[in-house]
Amino acid sequence: MKQSDAAEPPQPPQPPPFQRRIQIGWLQVLGVGLLLLIPLAALTGLLGLHEREAQAEGGGLALSVRYPARMHHKTTEVLEVQVRNAGTQALEGVTVRVDGGYLAQFGDTRFMPQVQRLNADGAELDLGALPPGESRRIVARLEAEGYGGHKGRIVAQARGGEPAALDIATFVLP
Repeated sequence: MKQSDAAEPPQPPQPPPFQRRIQIGWLQVLGVGLLLLIPLAALTGLLGLHEREAQAEGGGLALSVRYPARMHHKTTEVLEVQVRNAGTQALEGVTVRVDGGYLAQFGDTRFMPQVQRLNADGAELDLGALPPGESRRIVARLEAEGYGGHKGRIVAQARGGEPAALDIATFVLP
């Protein structure tokens, strides 16, 4: 017997041979694909602020609204309403009403000029008499609170006249 053989400790057995490979399931491929879409959407502007403008006419009034179509939670954006007398005669008792269901989705809503009547139906502002060709502007600052899509209606109407109405929608992202 050799002395070198006696000095070596016993070795564990070798592992059995196996083929090494990476296994990726279809669910993991789908998840990685979806994760890659998030920065792509952000780079193309799909996740950022987006504003829209809409116009309507009725009863001698031209109603124009610029509103946030897409915004983020807890950010503040501007809703701008412009009412113009498109007729040839002065219009008396012009009012603008913003839907209450829409406004309920926003916190810390501030109007300029101030709202005269506020209830569950909405916020109503009296603009008074409107001479031909003149316009009035209403600005509201909206702070997004509720996530998801919010729809509402803005109506401008002179006393005894037909209303000019617009439907608006804002999507609030996290």
